[in-house]
Amino acid sequence: MALDQADEILQEVPDHPVLRGGERGGVRAGIRSHGGDPLSERRARSRGDVQQHTTTVARAASAPDSLVIVPLILVAVLGILALLLRSIIAPLMLMATVILSFAAAFGVSILVYKYVFGFPGIDPSLPLLSFLFLVALGVDYNIFLMARVREEAERHGTREGMLRGLTVTGGVITSAGPVLSGTSRCWACSR
Repeated sequence: MALDQADEILQEVPDHPVLRGGERGGVRAGIRSHGGDPLSERRARSRGDVQQHTTTVARAASAPDSLVIVPLILVAVLGILALLLRSIIAPLMLMATVILSFAAAFGVSILVYKYVFGFPGIDPSLPLLSFLFLVALGVDYNIFLMARVREEAERHGTREGMLRGLTVTGGVITSAGPVLSGTSRCWACSR
C-alpha cells in the first residue's frame, strides 16, 4: 500500500522537511488526501492546467523565432519588390497591403475560433505560420500583378497599363482563391 511505501521513504531520509510534514503536510498527508493512491494526484490535475502549461511553454519557445523570422521576411520581400518595381514607394505600399491583409485575416480567424467554435485559445505557432503563408501568397500575387502592370505601362502608359494589367491578371488571381480554399479544406479534413 502507498502508506507503507511512504514509511519506507521516511526511514531512508528521515530529516527531509517535505517528507516529515514541512510546509505542505508531507507525503503522508498528500497520500491520504488522495485516498491512498499515489497516482491519483496526477489524475487529479486538471486537463486545463496541463494545456495551459503546454501553451505557455510553446509560446515561450516560438516567440524568439517570430522576432527573427518576421522582420527577415519583410526585409527580403521588400528588397525583391524594390528590385522588381525599381521604386521605393510602390514596394512599401504593396507591403502595407500584405501586412493589413494578414492582420485582417488573423483577426477574423481569432474571432471565429473564439466565438464560433468556442476554442479557449490558439496554437502558439499559428501566428507565425499564418504570417508566412499569407505573406507568401499576398506577395506572390502582388509580384505577379505588378510585373504585368509594369510591362503594360511601358507599352501603353501608366493608366492604361494598370487597367490592362488588372484585366489580364485579375481573373487568374481571383480564381486562385477558390483553389486555395479547396486545398485548405482538404488539409483541414485530412489526418
